[in-house]
Amino acid sequence: MPEVEKRNYNSRVSRTDGERSKHPRKRTPIESIVVGGGLTAIFGTVFFIRAGEWWWLFPMAFAGLMPMVSGIYRLFASKRTNRETLAEREADAEKQVLRVAEQQRGKLTAATTALRTNLTIREVQDILERMAKNGHAVMNVTSEGIVEFEFPEFFPRLGS
Repeated sequence: MPEVEKRNYNSRVSRTDGERSKHPRKRTPIESIVVGGGLTAIFGTVFFIRAGEWWWLFPMAFAGLMPMVSGIYRLFASKRTNRETLAEREADAEKQVLRVAEQQRGKLTAATTALRTNLTIREVQDILERMAKNGHAVMNVTSEGIVEFEFPEFFPRLGS
């Protein structure tokens, strides 16, 4: 039976017999910056030593400067994406807490909220404290010493 090739998400060819991929992995942004900077320095030095030979500018530009600029761009783009992803996760976590507050008619604790969401108690506690600090919730301590958070917006209304 002919050997079947599979493609993974990195566009590398993997084989069923365990053979190593024939495609090299993509460089990280830092690796591109270091390699591009090194090659730029090498070809730039040769260009200045042999001042009359302009052709050294081409490998310096294509082997050095382009990978270095590409690495810098990818580095900043990945940081921007990470920040956006973090903001999305925080917004999703707050929405999960608010849904639980609505289900519990405006009163909840960190432990009960953590049980009803995919968040840890610490994450829920931080979110609830931030919401109380910003005036979206009220923090109360019961006579038993349990810290409850109240969301008046979700209290049952009279006549409804």
